Amino acid sequence: MSIEQDRAREIIHCALHDCIVRVPGGSRFQRFGKPIKEFGVKLAARVLGTTPDQIRNMADTNKPDHRFYFDQLVDLHLDGMDPAWLDELEHAISRVAFTVPDVRHHDDLSRELMRAIDEFGDVGRSMAEALADGRVTRKEFAHFDRECDEAIGALAELREAFRAKVK
Repeated sequence: MSIEQDRAREIIHCALHDCIVRVPGGSRFQRFGKPIKEFGVKLAARVLGTTPDQIRNMADTNKPDHRFYFDQLVDLHLDGMDPAWLDELEHAISRVAFTVPDVRHHDDLSRELMRAIDEFGDVGRSMAEALADGRVTRKEFAHFDRECDEAIGALAELREAFRAKVK
């Protein structure tokens, strides 16, 4: 593992720690320009059916033999834990996630938004592919340009679908 990978893992784990455990002086991580709000070890323990001490150990960046399982992280998020650590993970792997309307109540809009997001993902992929060798050809730019038009079209369709909800 490279030094960059080690550093990215450390940052992600620190953000996860700060999402759960109160940090004296406040967290150095933010979401939407505001400090993150810790979930709390007592609530995390209650959600996961364990003790606050076990939660502190699992969140402790100095105890690599204590970690959360994926299912536990999912449970914490479903119960309202701040996803700031996911932002750090996404940054480390050059990905991004979006908030979508609650699919239980707005499935049609969620699907339309996800389609638009997928189109914007195609824009990003075309850029990444074009930049991979350090130079952009006319053909690569034409492909990127097409993807931009498709993304803009999907966003216009989303706007109209949302406009139809206006009462």
